[in-house]
Amino acid sequence: MAPRKHSKKNANGQGGIYRRPDGRWETKFFVDTPDGRRKRISVYVNSEREAINELNKLRDQQRRGIPVTTTTLTVAEYIAYWLEHIAEPSIRRTTYATYEGDVRLHIVPGIGKRKLKTLQASDIRLWLNQLRTRCQCCAQGKDARRRPPRCCAKEEPECCQDLLSSSSIRHVLRVLRGTARRRRRGTPQP
Repeated sequence: MAPRKHSKKNANGQGGIYRRPDGRWETKFFVDTPDGRRKRISVYVNSEREAINELNKLRDQQRRGIPVTTTTLTVAEYIAYWLEHIAEPSIRRTTYATYEGDVRLHIVPGIGKRKLKTLQASDIRLWLNQLRTRCQCCAQGKDARRRPPRCCAKEEPECCQDLLSSSSIRHVLRVLRGTARRRRRGTPQP
């Protein structure tokens, strides 16, 4: 009787790679989401080598404590995580205050509802064009909170055209790029 070959299985939680009936390869792995839960994700690729690379990348992110984007993660959820866990411990309070203001007033209202995985450069260009052309009193409802209501909140609105300056738009974009750079680089902060 020939000796039985034992198939090597990964330990629980180590993930796995499988060939699908359609010929693609699937990597399955449990990850920590930014809200603290564990979720099993699947990544589909064309070759076994790509699947191994994806699994190694996911394992590395998990080991470093970096939350992995899931299909339900929005830009607003990720940027809130980034502000609290990555930016705040590593920057000055005044810098944090300006980042938080840019996020609260411009990034979250503009692209916060978008899924992080599906965010495209065209979405960001459209949002930036809206920032350049939209009155901030109207966008943030500033005049409606003032007593008596002024400018854009009058019965016959007279828009003041309080537009963001080009340097302010560059600063907002710099904050957004900073979150993306940290996410790609995967460098955890203390």
